Amino acid sequence: MNRVHIELMIEGALNILPDPYLSDIDLDDDDWGSAVSVGRLLLNIGLETVQEFEKGRSILSRAQSWLAALLREGSLDRRERVEAGNLLAKLGDPRFDSAKWYLPSEPLLGFVEIPAGPFIMGELEEKHETSLPTYYIARYPVTVAQFKEFVLESDFSLEFTESLKGLDNHPMVLVSWDDAIVYAKWLGGKLIALSKSYASQKNLSKGVLQFWEGLRDGRLVVTLPSEAEWEKAARGVDGRRYPWGRTKPDLDRANYGALFGEPAIGTTTAVGCFPRGATPEGLHDMPGNVWEITRTIMGRDLLEGKEGWVRSYVPRWWTRSLLGNPWLGSEFGYPYDPKDGRESVDTEVPVDRTVRGGSWTVDARRLRCAFRDGLPQTNRHIADGLRMAVSPVKK
Repeated sequence: MNRVHIELMIEGALNILPDPYLSDIDLDDDDWGSAVSVGRLLLNIGLETVQEFEKGRSILSRAQSWLAALLREGSLDRRERVEAGNLLAKLGDPRFDSAKWYLPSEPLLGFVEIPAGPFIMGELEEKHETSLPTYYIARYPVTVAQFKEFVLESDFSLEFTESLKGLDNHPMVLVSWDDAIVYAKWLGGKLIALSKSYASQKNLSKGVLQFWEGLRDGRLVVTLPSEAEWEKAARGVDGRRYPWGRTKPDLDRANYGALFGEPAIGTTTAVGCFPRGATPEGLHDMPGNVWEITRTIMGRDLLEGKEGWVRSYVPRWWTRSLLGNPWLGSEFGYPYDPKDGRESVDTEVPVDRTVRGGSWTVDARRLRCAFRDGLPQTNRHIADGLRMAVSPVKK
């Protein structure tokens, strides 16, 4: 394409999407569809070529803001939102700050405060009340871009490097519990260094200041959430069955069902594509997309010594059946007691760690806030990811 042709295409994009996104204007599906069309057009031209033109840079920024708003508002149907998320990954996703390790562009870099107090954990006969101190949990699962930044800067040796080739705003997968702990320590170091400048600012709100002072003073640490922290964040203090309430799941609320005959997406999706499935506090992708590894031990590694497809693909809730033992629950059962050893980071024997939330592969039953599964902490799986927390726990 010559420059005149490219300029005409950029002018065409400006005509399709003539106005910046404004949240106080009523929009219809045609408006949102125009944003998707412009995103496709810009990719066809080529991102580097678009940015050579002043009008190209203008329409690129406009398209990015529209597509990010489309995800936030939950507009169009789920497959169009998934496409919008993928377009954002290629055009540049303004929800994330490249100068801060691709964490969300927010005062707490995407961490959401979960206030101290009791909540109902478990279900049926295992339901009980437990209490947690104030902690913070990430709005989204760790993305490919975030984990890639860690690998590139730290020279971390990742076993499955193909996982870094995924779209930047999709959840990182094929990482083990051990990998996640190393990432958490690296990110913790970054946030502690950053906290020294934040904590000295005078114009921060009390809540924001407490977050940064806690990191600076060593009272808070970046880690994986415990399964209790994960469950409280997902179900709140009102005992929700699912992160959004008690209404049964549907495919507009979460990315699930690929292995169970659902008309599913069939792979991971950009984080935040299913806002109807978010918690009232604004936590996204708690149900579906990827299983989320927690800090908590579920029990001994039931697949110790076994290799091959069984170790790589069989979830714990199938394991006991394969070994001739019906599923009877975890060695670390309920009521939840964080002092009984289940929150140990260092162990002498191979263990399974609890995973929560379900994934793009599972059926709707496993999207319940209280559903538990587990995998060996050395396992790496195409449907397993991670979410960070900032918690008052010992390093």
